[in-house]
This record gives sequence, structure tokens and C-alpha cells, in this order.
Amino acid sequence: MTPETCARRALGDRPEGLAHRLGLGLFPELCVVCGRPVAIRDRYRDICPACVTRLPWRLPSEMSIPLVSSSLLGLFSAKDYRDARQQRLIVPFHYEETTRRLLRQLKFHDAEEYAHVFAGPMADALRLVLYSRLERERGRRPGRRLAGALDSALVLPVPLSAGRRRERGYNQAERIARPLAALLGLPLIETALWRRRETGRQTQLDNTGRLANMRGAFAASPEICSGATFLLVDDIATSGLTLYEAGSTLRAAGARDVLFVVAASPSRPESLPSGARHVYADALFRAH
Repeated sequence: MTPETCARRALGDRPEGLAHRLGLGLFPELCVVCGRPVAIRDRYRDICPACVTRLPWRLPSEMSIPLVSSSLLGLFSAKDYRDARQQRLIVPFHYEETTRRLLRQLKFHDAEEYAHVFAGPMADALRLVLYSRLERERGRRPGRRLAGALDSALVLPVPLSAGRRRERGYNQAERIARPLAALLGLPLIETALWRRRETGRQTQLDNTGRLANMRGAFAASPEICSGATFLLVDDIATSGLTLYEAGSTLRAAGARDVLFVVAASPSRPESLPSGARHVYADALFRAH
């Protein structure tokens, strides 16, 4: 944990607080990418403007992707595959060198400050995708439903198993979900969904193994889920099976709707060159 992070926790983490401003005088915010001092921003905390533009941003058309990968074709029934592909996953970044390094620090090294780097872009991606879709589909139900769902959602991090939680001491999805909920002005809840059993690491399995690994892995509370809308949050999505299984469990317990957002997902071959993404990222950053 960095000295400036210790100071923020000890002195208070609210930008408007006197203690926080005194803390910045003693320990200025340092960019987690390049290490240079950086002024705090409402959304893009702990990262300087130059490094924001160098992150592997997806273009707006790439920020809403099918929940599950097309590589899973054949593992589902035709109906289940179609339903899974129609659900949308919102993601601001490609999973490339910089995002991989930052997310590994968050996931395995208790670097809580890295969560703020992703929470702001995730909030912006949600607003961009859902409200631009509302504008495009003006007068049609899908757009209104999606935008309205975000306004009334409960923010829910994908839970770790009890064993993994004890091993790490924290849940990296919760670390991202907490500042994301604050930025969106939505309540955070962690008791609606839990892991019924220990599961293997998805990254070490092929698609068939991943499907078997996640089947029946979650349980949900009907009392909390009944009629509720959830914004399900995780750090990375590869095949999308973890999110799909978690979302299906919430719906089976009575949830009205489930939206999905992650920090990063692996790049696609049709993605535009990184230079084009940087132009977009610079414009987005300056807009805030």
C-alpha cells in the first residue's frame, strides 16, 4: 500500500474535506501508471490525464458487446445461446498490457487505489451506452427500459467463494463496485448473491471446463431479488460465463432485470488501432 493511500485512509477520502486537502499537501496524489503527481478528479482518480489517454479504450461502438463469447457456440442450446448473446455487457477497456497490469495489482496485491482508475470510466461507459441507446431508440421500449433500469439498479459485485475471500482478504469486484456505486448514486448490496461452492480458476480451463465449473455455482436470495434490478460488476470478462451464470441465478430468484459491467475484456480482431482509441479517450477526458 502506497504512503499516499495510507494518508487518504487516515485523513478521510472525501475530496471536499479539510483533512483530505491537508493530506494531499503532505502526500500528493500519484498516478498509478507513471508515478507523477496528479490532481484529484471527480471520476478519474489516481491517474493523470496523459495516462488516461494511453489506456486501451474501446470506441463507443465497442463498449456494448454480447454477454458471452461466440466461442461458446455449441455449448448451449440454440435458445440459451441466443438469449445469452442478446444480453449486453458494458466494458470501457480492452484487456491489454496496461489494464492487465493494473487489474492484477488490484486483484492480487490489495492495491485498492487501482479500483478508482476503473470506476470512473465504467460509470461513463454505462451512461454513454445506455443513454445513447435511449436517444437512438426514442419512443421504443428497449431504450427506455435500459436507461430506467440503471436509475433504479442495485450495484452488486460478483462474489468470491468463501475460501478465495479468506485467502485474499477482500473481493476485487467489490473494490470496483463501491466507488462505481458512489459515482452513479446507486446503493451497493453484497447479500443478494453468493457462491454455493468453491470453483476452479476460469482462466485455467477450456470453454467446456468453464461451463461445467460455473454451473450451479451461485445461489441468490429471493427476498432481496424479487422485483429488483441489479447492476452486476466484475473486473474482467473473458468468455462471460461467470456473469451469465450469476445473472441467470438472480433472474431465477425473481430479479426483474440484470445489467452487466466490467472494467476490461480481451481485444477483438476487428478493433481499431490503439491510436484511434487514444484520440477518443482524449476527447472523453476533456469533456469531464
